[in-house]
Amino acid sequence: MIFNADKQTLDDLNIFGKKGKDSVYGLFNRTYTMGGATKLEQIFHYPSTGAAEIRDRSETIQSFCRSSSTFPLQAVWIEVMVAYLSDRDSRTLLRADGETMESKLNKWLGVDTQLNFTQKALKATGECLTHLNAFLEKMVDNGEATSFQKMQKEVKDILNEKEFKLAYASLVEGRLSFEQLAACDRFFRFTHYDQLQTILEYIYWLDLYISVATVAKERKLAFAEVLPEGDQQLQIQGFYHPLVPSALGNNIQMNTSQRVLFLTGANMAGKSTLMKSLGITIFLAHIGFPIPAASMQFTVNDGLYTTINLSDSIQMGHSHFYAEVLRVKKVSMELAAGKKLIIIFDELFRGTNVKDAHEATVAITSLYAELENSLMLVSTHIVEAADNLREHCRNIRYAYMPTVMKENQPVYTYVLTDGVTQDRHGMLIIQNEGILDILANGKKEKIYE
Repeated sequence: MIFNADKQTLDDLNIFGKKGKDSVYGLFNRTYTMGGATKLEQIFHYPSTGAAEIRDRSETIQSFCRSSSTFPLQAVWIEVMVAYLSDRDSRTLLRADGETMESKLNKWLGVDTQLNFTQKALKATGECLTHLNAFLEKMVDNGEATSFQKMQKEVKDILNEKEFKLAYASLVEGRLSFEQLAACDRFFRFTHYDQLQTILEYIYWLDLYISVATVAKERKLAFAEVLPEGDQQLQIQGFYHPLVPSALGNNIQMNTSQRVLFLTGANMAGKSTLMKSLGITIFLAHIGFPIPAASMQFTVNDGLYTTINLSDSIQMGHSHFYAEVLRVKKVSMELAAGKKLIIIFDELFRGTNVKDAHEATVAITSLYAELENSLMLVSTHIVEAADNLREHCRNIRYAYMPTVMKENQPVYTYVLTDGVTQDRHGMLIIQNEGILDILANGKKEKIYE
């Protein structure tokens, strides 16, 4: 099954980002090969919900963190190999027994493009397989049985098969005769094509895992612990936004007794960044990747839905409020179908008047708090909703992002604190920026013209 994170969620969390901007995917994309980059993109687009697969991938990346391995191959070898193996037309095989006078002349003149490319491709294949075999010989068998290590053993067996090893070793030992080149061309491009595809598949995964492990070590990222299946649990210590320099960490704990985190705080206090940080951490944990946190324990969920940067739809004729309603409806239908979800809503129903927003926030939040298959973080400026929720719900945690006033200037701590805040500094920020003075002075100048 696939861990569901739809386009709205991926956009909210900047998983792929926009052209020219940093993204979570870009943070980890240090791959050398196109195949490795493709694997990485597939993982981000189609993450698995399986606890076993998450543990498997996490353990593999951690093993490369411990080994400090570097990618042992040159990308150009692999690119040439891929191009060479893509030609499955047997008519392009070198034929030592069927040379024409024209082909012999072209070969003697050095203008036989097919021969030149085949020579280059076989040389690249020999270098690639020789260096890969040397790398695998140095790898320590730690007794773990991950899917990657099973693939690694299969590749090692192929590379050490006597006839196969003699063939690729001959490609780097010296100049081969035309007859030898023709024999190797058939051997690798046709007879042992499937084995080379298995090796390339391994190389792509090797590239991906080494690149992710390198990022984890450089940025001192942690790895989440998958808890046994059961009631939803989420405990994260020191999570932060991986793309924000010098970001501060926060802690969160959600379970059956605290299914909802009700978040308040002034504008610019850091609510949206905290929600994005949490969403990114949860997403990365569910693909078995290193996380921007000190530690994390969680039960696996079926999906993550966020509504942080929701816009209206001119094409569909939807207002911002109606877009919010449709978003809540979509998430509710998924929950009604039995999906275990983590939900992050930023300023729910901001597109309507305060009275309706108040009533809708209380109604939706209280119902979500009763569901056994959801964990929810909801932020709002309607702090009065907390009083209504306290009357009916016992499994909601109330927290806020504090603001400290220094000389009429708001200072933000960015540290999650228990409670509800009445902080509102929007008008103060407008005044501090001098907007009212600009307008007033402009009006005076117009009067005296």
